[in-house]
Amino acid sequence: MDNRIFNINGKGRQMLERTLDLALVQANKSGFASWVVDPERGLVLCWLDKAGTPFLSRVGAPAVTEMVMEWLKTDKAKAVPPGRMCENHNHDGSNSLGWQVYCEDWGFVGTNDYAICAVRPAYIWHGK
Repeated sequence: MDNRIFNINGKGRQMLERTLDLALVQANKSGFASWVVDPERGLVLCWLDKAGTPFLSRVGAPAVTEMVMEWLKTDKAKAVPPGRMCENHNHDGSNSLGWQVYCEDWGFVGTNDYAICAVRPAYIWHGK
């Protein structure tokens, strides 16, 4: 699929695992092969092992989820700018920190055409 659109924000480990699994299904890939940190886009998960730091073997959503949850706690993750509609918005409710899993035009992340998706911190908006 050349026109993949993927953009989910949420909170928690279980929802993240299910979202990463859905990203694999949508990209028609059996697992993640490598990862790279993009300071503007977050943790990019790729289907080609040469596209970044390779995993020891191709891994599925359950194995990657814990790594992503730990990465989200790092200073590098906190420095990634939030995506549109995921900012720490001032409104008449409250915000809590979660994550966003997404891809951009053509299913790429930036210019990385080996990306399945990227993950970055995101604020979740809660109404009154």
